[in-house]
Amino acid sequence: MKRLLIFPCIILLTNVCIPFAGLSQTAKNTVNVNGIQSLLRVNKEEEASQVANDKKVLWSTIHIKALSDFEKSYNSTNEKWYSTVNGYVARFTSNGEVNRIFYDQKGNFVYSIRQYDEFQLPVMIRHIIKQTYYDHSITLVEELNFPTVEKQYVVHMQDAKTWTNVLVKDDDAIVIETTRK
Repeated sequence: MKRLLIFPCIILLTNVCIPFAGLSQTAKNTVNVNGIQSLLRVNKEEEASQVANDKKVLWSTIHIKALSDFEKSYNSTNEKWYSTVNGYVARFTSNGEVNRIFYDQKGNFVYSIRQYDEFQLPVMIRHIIKQTYYDHSITLVEELNFPTVEKQYVVHMQDAKTWTNVLVKDDDAIVIETTRK
């Protein structure tokens, strides 16, 4: 009887943990900064090549669970679906915000990214950024939503000499990347 319970648990753990290894959590329950960097970089590169090549997928090839979840969760009629290495992404624009919703190949929600400008940033998050980076102007905000972790924000900024990307989570601002102009 124990063998019957242990084997499915091992399979479940390997199927759930391995795909999200790059998103490992630290002691403060925040997503690993290196995981966020690679997540954003890989998805932007992959999506850019798909959009450039217009590799939309047919609805009939998308897992029904992903379509159903998307329809329940988002009020969009202009979405475009793309296939990725690990599943599907729905991309749409709503109220000037670019949204990308990621699903795995079994149709499970993995995470979403909303892009918007400084003025749609929650006041508390903006305050955390501006108290340290008061000379920087915010050029883009990416709001990351994971099913098991609180919202996180990647704030893209610039000043006269640098571009800076900062991850904000749990009232902490962590520099992800700084590049000289």
